[in-house]
Amino acid sequence: MKIYQLTYNEETIPCYITYKKVKNINLRINSKQEVKISVPRNISYQRVIDFIESKKKWILKKIKIFKEMININPKVVTNGTRIFYLGNPYEVRIKKGNNYFKIEDQLVCIYTLNNSQENIQKIYDQWQRVESKKIFSKFVNELYPLIKDNGINYPTIKIKKMVTRWGSCSYSKGNVNLNQLLVSLPENVIKYVVLHELVHFLQPNHSKDFYRLIEEYMPNYSVYRDYLKNIKLR
Repeated sequence: MKIYQLTYNEETIPCYITYKKVKNINLRINSKQEVKISVPRNISYQRVIDFIESKKKWILKKIKIFKEMININPKVVTNGTRIFYLGNPYEVRIKKGNNYFKIEDQLVCIYTLNNSQENIQKIYDQWQRVESKKIFSKFVNELYPLIKDNGINYPTIKIKKMVTRWGSCSYSKGNVNLNQLLVSLPENVIKYVVLHELVHFLQPNHSKDFYRLIEEYMPNYSVYRDYLKNIKLR
């Protein structure tokens, strides 16, 4: 393994280069915000460096996202709290109004006549649940045809606020359970979780066959899996 130090202003990012039996240069950032590069054995070191430098902006952007997305479940929602919706950060503003939630530019405005913490949290949770149902249904509708031909009935979607997992599948009951906090994450990450749970109707474990099916439907799934490892649910 070789280590190349990618520099930006005063920041240094170690990039771990491993020569492997692969066809192309592959770059990924894991849950520890480490940059890992797999390289074909016939590629020169200088070419690898040029590749890394060409991806500098992308690497910095992804690491910034990882750092910002450490906690998506704030214990208290009030003026100035930063929350996430579909991977984008927003700042909360509490305003006078009749109990509703609205996104305005880079702000999320919670309108209420009762600005108690309990009521504000209730409005936020209700909005998050409504948005979750809409987005989860969209992806289940999109991905269900992948398993339909195997005699799988359309699943029942159950939305829960969970603190230990992003989703689960009760394949014997025909249920897919999804964490409403997923709505805070980018759409591709949500789509991966939905796919993950739907594939459990075909493979109820996490065997090689399970991940082979995931990769068949979503070749870059490992990017989203690693993304999730860096997110705290509580």
